[in-house]
This record gives sequence, structure tokens and C-alpha cells, in this order.
Amino acid sequence: MFDNKSPKGSLLLDLAIRRIKCRSEAKQLFLMWPSLKEASLRLCTYLSPFLEANGVPLIDLALSRAIGRSVVVQRSEQVGVFVAAVASITEELCGLQVSVQDRDGDWAIWDFESSIVDWMGAYQQECIQIRTRETRFPAGSVRFAILRVFSIRDLMRSQLMVSV
Repeated sequence: MFDNKSPKGSLLLDLAIRRIKCRSEAKQLFLMWPSLKEASLRLCTYLSPFLEANGVPLIDLALSRAIGRSVVVQRSEQVGVFVAAVASITEELCGLQVSVQDRDGDWAIWDFESSIVDWMGAYQQECIQIRTRETRFPAGSVRFAILRVFSIRDLMRSQLMVSV
């Protein structure tokens, strides 16, 4: 599981909520469902704001969809809608390739297994490259990676079907 106690995650979440201008909606939702705030913190450290699709940080896209869609449904449906909305960024993420070059000139490609922040921290990178993949990464694998930010209870509430 990804670290949700990191002050970095809290800062990234606060900045994302400011960018998408949904502070009161997020506060209301996270008071009702604290586990969704915890998942959002983990999501912020998993993705980081520099991963973008069409100029929009993927974390902003995920949270905008998740919060925006959750606050307009009945309370009993909010967790499921939130989880599905976060999972909806899978297609955008599958199209990105993040590579870092280390001091020796070797390139490594992010495989979605760990958070982008942790993965980059393992390399003494000299250069980072984010580009569109020639061949999209398998969506099922990426969806599983994204959904790891949620608790099992929230995933069960969501009744989201995931296939590889």
C-alpha cells in the first residue's frame, strides 16, 4: 500500500483540490467518508501532479471526476461512484510512458508497480522524460495498480468489476 502519512501527500492533495476548485465539496465528502480522503492522499503520492494528459494533471482529472460525481449521488452510492471515477483515468495513464535516466546514462521505464514518487526516488535521475507510449500499457494491470489506493472495504462497496 502507498504511504498516506506523508506530508507530501497531504500537500499534493490540498494543492489539487485548490486547482480543481472543489474545497467545500471535498471537505463534505471526506467528512462523510474519511477512507476516501485516505485513498486520495495515497493517490496523490502514486500519481504526482506532473503526470498530465492534454495539459491537465491526472491527479486533478481523477479528483475532479471523483468528487464532482460523488457529491451529486445518494450517500449510499458515493463510495462506488468515487472509486469508479478514479479508475476512469486508467486510459489516460496507459498512454503515458515515464522514463528516467540515471548518472550512468541508463534509462528505466515506470511500470506502475510503485508510486511514481517512490519509483523516482530509487533512481539518482539526471533526466526525466514523459511521453506518449507507442503501444499502450495493458489497461487491466494499470487499473489494478490505481485501485490499490483504496481499502478493501471501499472496493467492496464500489462493486467495480476489474478484469485484466
